[in-house]
Amino acid sequence: MHECINSTCITISSSIIATTESTAAAIATTESTAAAIATTESTAAAIATTESTAAAIATIATTIATIATTIAAAIATIATTITAATTTTR
Repeated sequence: MHECINSTCITISSSIIATTESTAAAIATTESTAAAIATTESTAAAIATTESTAAAIATIATTIATIATTIAAAIATIATTITAATTTTR
């Protein structure tokens, strides 16, 4: 390719143009890859948050189950005490 501007002429070979276009395509691919990596990192962070939330929920569920067991035992003790008191007073 031969270009002249204000009597200054340059010649750019087709191989230089092809290399430049190839480099531009490689840059675009790199930018796309960087964006994909950023998305993956964001997704990984969201997964970590979800796992942390799930662990917290599991802890709460265990605590609730322990409380329910304690309440059930207390109710059973009260029922036994009431039954014993009723039987004794008859």
